[in-house]
Amino acid sequence: MAKTKPNSGSLAENEGLRLRIEQLEKALKEAQAGTRVDAPEASRLSEERLRLALEGAQQGLWDWDIATGAMVCDERGRALFDLSAGGNPSFLSVLGAVHPGDRQRLADATGASLQSGAPLRIEFRIVRQDGTVRWLQSRSQAFLDQEHGATGRMSGIVYDITDRKLAQQALEEALAEAEEGRRTLEVLMESVPEGITIADVEGERLTVRMVSRHGQEMLGGPQSQLTLEQVSERWKVFRPDGRTPLPPEELPLRRAIQRGEPVRDAEVVQLDARGEALHLLCNAAPIRDGRDEVIGGVVAWSDIGERKRMEDELRTANLKLAEADRRKNEFLAQLSHELRNPLAPIRSSLHVLHRAAPDGDQARRAKEIIDRQVGQLVRLVDDLLDVTRITRNKIQLQRQPLELNELVRRSLEDYRAEFDKGEVALELAAAPGPVLVDADGNRLAQVVGNLLQNAAKFTGPGGKTFVRVVTEPARQQAVVEVADTGIGMDERMLARVFQPFAQADSSLDRGKGGLGLGLALVRGLVELHGGEVSAHSDGLGKGSRVVVRLPLQASARAEPAAAHRADPPGRRRILIIEDNVDAADSLGEVLQMDRHQVAIAHDGHDGLAKVKAFRPDVVLCDIGLPGMDGYAVARAIRADEALKDVFLVALSGYAMPEDLQRAAEAGFERHLAKPPSLEKLAELLSTVPRS
Repeated sequence: MAKTKPNSGSLAENEGLRLRIEQLEKALKEAQAGTRVDAPEASRLSEERLRLALEGAQQGLWDWDIATGAMVCDERGRALFDLSAGGNPSFLSVLGAVHPGDRQRLADATGASLQSGAPLRIEFRIVRQDGTVRWLQSRSQAFLDQEHGATGRMSGIVYDITDRKLAQQALEEALAEAEEGRRTLEVLMESVPEGITIADVEGERLTVRMVSRHGQEMLGGPQSQLTLEQVSERWKVFRPDGRTPLPPEELPLRRAIQRGEPVRDAEVVQLDARGEALHLLCNAAPIRDGRDEVIGGVVAWSDIGERKRMEDELRTANLKLAEADRRKNEFLAQLSHELRNPLAPIRSSLHVLHRAAPDGDQARRAKEIIDRQVGQLVRLVDDLLDVTRITRNKIQLQRQPLELNELVRRSLEDYRAEFDKGEVALELAAAPGPVLVDADGNRLAQVVGNLLQNAAKFTGPGGKTFVRVVTEPARQQAVVEVADTGIGMDERMLARVFQPFAQADSSLDRGKGGLGLGLALVRGLVELHGGEVSAHSDGLGKGSRVVVRLPLQASARAEPAAAHRADPPGRRRILIIEDNVDAADSLGEVLQMDRHQVAIAHDGHDGLAKVKAFRPDVVLCDIGLPGMDGYAVARAIRADEALKDVFLVALSGYAMPEDLQRAAEAGFERHLAKPPSLEKLAELLSTVPRS
């Protein structure tokens, strides 16, 4: 905003002030000598001195004759109201410069003050002639002539609070971005104290003329007739660190009075009347007489404690964001590495398939490599999805009573080949009797499988992994412990081993890395079951041990998980709607090998047309289709009575619980995540009625 320029008559007025101050000094000397001073003249000079003090505090004076409407303003008042130098303004002309959004409020408040005689304190905006807007605060008092009706005067002071308003606005924006800030900001702006002290000085004697209400609350009441040393003793002031006392000569008021220098934005810590530390931002200025000698000073301060706290919180938040950004970049680099690991052998194996004899050993080995590496890619994607589901509390457990010995035993057999390949011994010590838990068998098998994978991965040839299942009746818990003789962990790794994307140091064996999601999934799934998990290690090279504790099942009946084998699916008429041509064609060829009759469409509109022409038993429909998405296709099929028997299966990379719910609402019977397990797809097709 443009700075206010002094009026052209300011030099003459300043000369007048100097002469009046000289008269005041003469009057004071006469009073000290016992000479009687004319009371009106002394009062006038006193008012002049007060006006000079207010100018030092950057405040303006105004006086309004209610009967005539004329207003008289001092130089500062004219500058704040943006009035021209010539003539006296009227109240209506000043009101006309008020921002339209504040004009009626100011008029109403002024009328209420005139009616009640109560003091008026109000904030409003002034639209200056150059188009800039400034915030002003006015404090006034009406002096009415009760005998002659609506006559009398209203006098007051006005000062510019634009900087405070801009600071308030900046704080509001910062607090809104931090998401917790609106309520904190309201408390902040309600509790910010403002203090003003105006003092005269003669020699070492300081006379406090005025202390604002907020200042009195902080200082413990009115202060008067204090020496500068007493000020230093009574007002305990420290440097911004809050521990180092501020030397008396460095006090803002003392600097202004003794050195005659203005003080701007000095930060100090001061003890209030209750002994509490206040972080203050101080501004001070000397008051000078006509001979340019300092005869007093004015100091204004505001509490910036909340602002300091907010700055600390923002600084802490920025550090957290920087750390999160660093971990994100590390994860993306890690993810790129882990995705390229299986992609490289897949690409090489495809090159072999193009050149090798179809029935030869080279082709067979290439197919095995592709199968293993695609499985690794699927596991990476599944782990990412599971971590997201756990973080968002979107996993629904399918609990049933399970016997833990049997579940762990089956998991060991599933992973034994990995241990044999790595020449790692694998042993199981099962509990002597049944160990019953109320759990989701698939998720619990995932927990044990992840622990076994880690043990196999980080235990070298000749090492050993030992799995133990026990019960702790006193704690009503079942315990699964997986211990190995592998690379172990240091204290730093132990502290973050269950965090997503946590990895052992690359110097250990980065080639056996992964995304660092295995143990994060273990912790999330175990806690969903009401259990707990902990990791232990005596240090690098000394192996590690992970202990899972689960609540014991009270009931003695457990339902063993029986493997379900799907009947051969038989022949079905299947329509694939998929915009990825390679994905659609390859899936179609697989289904045709299983003797299904297959048709393919690559967008929603074409797919809907082929449903009506082909009359499929099953539609495998992608969700993210061009033009008409899969949800719209499903709703259109369900709206057609002739297609009511078509079995709809959503085939999509969107596999969060809300995605499954949305698919069901659109009319899909089932939902398969990409890439679909061909075994699960075959099992699903076997349940579809034949046409």
